[in-house]
Amino acid sequence: MLDVSLLEYQNYLKTRHNSDGQTEIFDPVRKQWLKLQPEELVRQLFLQFCIVENICSANLVSVEKEIEFNSMRRRYDIVLYSSNGSPWLLVECKSPDIELGQNVLN
Repeated sequence: MLDVSLLEYQNYLKTRHNSDGQTEIFDPVRKQWLKLQPEELVRQLFLQFCIVENICSANLVSVEKEIEFNSMRRRYDIVLYSSNGSPWLLVECKSPDIELGQNVLN
């Protein structure tokens, strides 16, 4: 079981306020500023964990893309790839206030 406190990685996050006063967070994989939402914070903390702990280099990570599986189109939050280019880990991020249960897993 992975026991990691993602909040330990918040000092690695880059944030700013845009011209509308909204907080944005920088995604190092997509190389863009995004509106800071609770789920986005979780996603960015996980990415920082992977980068800081050398779990996977940023060029072997894909964020928020669409895939086809069993003739169904789905979106994923994060996929980490092995050095040979095959998917190694699929990550689904949820806002901290979402209770994880069977409905969420389905």
